[in-house]
Amino acid sequence: MLHDLGQVRGRDGAAALARGFFFTLFTISGFCSLVYETIWIRLAMAAFGVTTASISIVISVFMAGLAAGSWLAGWLVHREEWSLKSSRRGYAAMELLIGLSGLTVPIELTVGERVIESLTRGESP
Repeated sequence: MLHDLGQVRGRDGAAALARGFFFTLFTISGFCSLVYETIWIRLAMAAFGVTTASISIVISVFMAGLAAGSWLAGWLVHREEWSLKSSRRGYAAMELLIGLSGLTVPIELTVGERVIESLTRGESP
């Protein structure tokens, strides 16, 4: 199951370099996720006002995304055909998907603001 991992550990210098590289990527990814969350909270406050509900929704959705990603990654790792190479590709695909979905948040907030405005006026969205 972990065949590739044993091969990586066999090369001390290369393994340490690879580990440092991936830890750096994880750190940058974590920092970017906190920046995303801060921006989303600011956008939600600009669109819907500073309310406990809007901040709670952003934080709840962020945490739900972390939980879903953790569960999915755990499920994929425990499959029989898991390898280090496929996990790197999967991680890169997830980071790309997160980045692309992060670009859609301002559009989604604008649509949500219009829906709420139309509902408060009694019109259909």
